[in-house]
Amino acid sequence: MASSPLTLYLFRDGLTLTKSRLRRPSDYSEVPLIDPPGEGVAWQLYVRQAPVAPVPWLDRLRVIMQQPDLPRITRQSAGGVLLIAAHGRLWAATFGTGFHAIDQAECEPSFGLRVAANKIDPRRVTLAETRGLEKGARNAVSMLPLAGEIYGLRVASNEEWIRRFGGRILDSNFAISAAGADSLHLGLDDFSLRDLPAKLGDILAAYESEDYKKDFPFLDYFRQLPRKHHLIPELDSAVDDLLRQRDLTIGFASPDTINTIHPDEYSLKYGRTEVSVGELTAETVYWALDELKVTENPRDRVIVMPRGGDASGEERYTLGRYIVANVKLVVDERPTEFALTAGTWFRIDQAYAELVNRFMTTIDDITDTLQLPAWDDEWLKANIKDGRYPEDRYNKFVSDDRNFKLLDYQFYRGEIGSGQQVEICDLLTSAKELICVKRLDSGKSMAHLFAQGALSASMMRDPAYQERVLEDLQAAGGENAFGEARDWTFVFAVATSRTGSLHELLSFFAKASLYNNADLIKGRGFNVALAKIEHRPCHATPKNSD
Repeated sequence: MASSPLTLYLFRDGLTLTKSRLRRPSDYSEVPLIDPPGEGVAWQLYVRQAPVAPVPWLDRLRVIMQQPDLPRITRQSAGGVLLIAAHGRLWAATFGTGFHAIDQAECEPSFGLRVAANKIDPRRVTLAETRGLEKGARNAVSMLPLAGEIYGLRVASNEEWIRRFGGRILDSNFAISAAGADSLHLGLDDFSLRDLPAKLGDILAAYESEDYKKDFPFLDYFRQLPRKHHLIPELDSAVDDLLRQRDLTIGFASPDTINTIHPDEYSLKYGRTEVSVGELTAETVYWALDELKVTENPRDRVIVMPRGGDASGEERYTLGRYIVANVKLVVDERPTEFALTAGTWFRIDQAYAELVNRFMTTIDDITDTLQLPAWDDEWLKANIKDGRYPEDRYNKFVSDDRNFKLLDYQFYRGEIGSGQQVEICDLLTSAKELICVKRLDSGKSMAHLFAQGALSASMMRDPAYQERVLEDLQAAGGENAFGEARDWTFVFAVATSRTGSLHELLSFFAKASLYNNADLIKGRGFNVALAKIEHRPCHATPKNSD
C-alpha cells in the first residue's frame, strides 16, 4: 500500500473559514474544488509557488570550479493549505511549505500531542521531544530505532515538558503512526482526501478524549501558554513588579541556545551604557539595573551579552530571556502556579504541584546541624589561589577548613574501557554525608546537582564503587565499614544570599527535579537532606561605552 502522510492543525474554537486565516494571504491563490462529501462540510484550497531562486550553497563551491559561472542551479519551493470546516471546527491540512502560512497563535496548542497520546500504543513509543524547564536544563529529541515503552527514551517526565510525542497506533483503522506537538502528523495507508471530513470526526474525538491520562499522565504536568494567552499580560506584570521590588526570588539562567558556554562575565547594556557582572544572580542584576538607571521595562530594554571564556561575543538576548520566576494567580477561584523560563510561560498542573510540595515536607533541612562555612566570593578569590572557578574555590576551602574529603572532579572511572565517569560527591564527611554543592543563582540547572546525587546513589552497591567510597571515607576520618544504606545521607548544599529556607527558595522546577531524583535515592534506602550555605556575592564595576 502507498503511504499517505497527513499534517493537520486545529484552529481555536469560533474561527471561521476564510482566506484571511492564512499568514500573508496575498501570496496564495485559490484552486477550485469539488463539493466536499458529507453535510455541513466546506473546504477551500490555497497554493503558492515560490519564485525561482539560486541554491545558497553554490557560491561556496564556485571558488574551486574551473568555470565559476557554470552551472546555474536553482530551487523553487511550493506549498498548499487545505482549509476545512467540519464537525463544528476549522482545520488546516498543509502540504510542502504550506505550514508557513499557519498562524500558530490561532491554533489549539498541543492539539497534535494530545491526539497522538490518546492513540499511541504505550508499548510502541518511538519519539519524544522534551524541554527542561529549570535553569539550564536540557532540550532533547529522543528516538528509538524500534518502538518500545517510553522509559526507553530516558525522558525525565517529572521535570521536563514533553512538547512532541510519537509512536505506532494501537487502532490501525485510525492510522499507522502518529506524532504530534501543536500540529498532528499521521502516517496513513492509501488514504484519499475525499475521506478527510470523516477522518476529522475521529481525530476530534481523539483530541477531546482523556484516555491518555492512564498511560501518560505526565503530559499534563506542564502546559505551555500560547504567546497571546489572555493571562500573559498579567503574568508579565507580576514579574515587572518583582523586578521593581528587587525581589530575591527572581532567578536568572542562560537561554537554551547558549546554556553550554562558560563566559568570564556578563555585560548588561541599556542605551549606550554597559556594566559588567561576574555572574547573573538576583543581587548582581539588581545592582546592574541600579547602575544603569533603568526607569522602565528592563525585561525588554536591557541587553545581556556573555563576555570572555568560550563566549563568541555574538550572543545577545534581552534580560527577559534569562528570567526564571514563579508567579501564583487565582484562576477560576483556585490558586494556580505559573513558571517563566527562557521567555516562555508554563502553567503547572495543580494536582502535580500539590504532590511535589507534599514530597518536599519529607526532605530534612540540616543547615543548622551541618553548619557549612559562608561562601564569600571576594575572600575566596583572594585567598584560594589554586581554585579554577567559584565552586572549586569554595569546595577546596571547606575541605581544608573542616577536614572533609575533597571529591569535586575526582571521578570514579570504573574498569578500563567501561566508559564510566561518576562524581561521587563534592565533599565527603566522616559521618557518611555525601555533600553535593551548587549556587542557587549560578545560572546552571539545579537538576544537575540532584542528578549527581541520584547517579552516585545508583552506584553505591557496586563493589568497586563501594571500595572507592570507603577509601575516601577513611581519608575523611571515617571508619572502613559501609554499614547499612540508612547510615548514608546525600546532602544537597545550596548557596544563596536570599533569606528563607531552601524549601521556600527553590523554584518549582527545582523542587520537581529534587522530587524525581530524591525519590530514586530514597528508594535505594539512603537518606536525603538539604543544607543552605550563606552566599556573599561580589559585584563588578560599571563601564560607560561613550
